[in-house]
Amino acid sequence: MHLKRKYKEIFFLLDTCEAMSMFDDITAPNMILMGTSLHDQPAKSYQWDRRLNSWLNDHFTFHLTEYLRNPVKFTKNSRLNSFISLFPKDLILSDVDIKSTLTHRALADVKVADYLPLTSEVDNGSKYFNIEGI
Repeated sequence: MHLKRKYKEIFFLLDTCEAMSMFDDITAPNMILMGTSLHDQPAKSYQWDRRLNSWLNDHFTFHLTEYLRNPVKFTKNSRLNSFISLFPKDLILSDVDIKSTLTHRALADVKVADYLPLTSEVDNGSKYFNIEGI
């Protein structure tokens, strides 16, 4: 995709077991690769719904959504370099990491809002599913 100039910059967030291992061979420039677990590390499920008989999300996804809904923590000026510190291992039960191949700017210059929606744009799913109070 880079050779054909199909993108300027990509933020790829992967929330799965051993997420960072998926990025080992990626060398294309101008990519920000964020994984919610390291090699040989599981991503932990969160919030079991007995009606659906399924997990609703992982720890990281749940806490990311809570972060995006909090206008005090998440502003237009929040930076990606401090973003992973919001998700310590004791909170999400795995290690979040970022691999960057940016060629023209540092992670300290990348705003989280460039890639993730602001609070007003996040839908909690309640209009589609009965998940209030979960």
